[in-house]
Amino acid sequence: MIVNLERPFLSYGPAPFRFQNMWCLHENFLSCVQEAWHRPNQGSGMLKLAIRLKRTKLALRAWNKIVFGHVDSNLKALEETLENLENQLQLGYAEDVEEDYLVTKLEINVWEKKEETHLGQIAKKK
Repeated sequence: MIVNLERPFLSYGPAPFRFQNMWCLHENFLSCVQEAWHRPNQGSGMLKLAIRLKRTKLALRAWNKIVFGHVDSNLKALEETLENLENQLQLGYAEDVEEDYLVTKLEINVWEKKEETHLGQIAKKK
């Protein structure tokens, strides 16, 4: 008997929109939403609401790709930068290198918070 567990790839259209809580931590989030929401549109009542929601969804998807990209790859790149700065500091002290080191360390902390928020949201969903 032959058992084949592979399923053919089925596409059900674009991925559903999911709001990410980590977006709320970013300082430009509200301005992105307000800009999309307050653009003039045609229609009235529920049609106007549907148009605004769709426009906001599209704006947030584009904004997410630009601002956040891939959280894992951003964290990895920052950690590599931090390691390089550590090596430079071990070879010889320089004030500008130390400032870059501290800034990079703070950025890593911010990205880790965003990742924790994102992973927590995924865990709740499952």
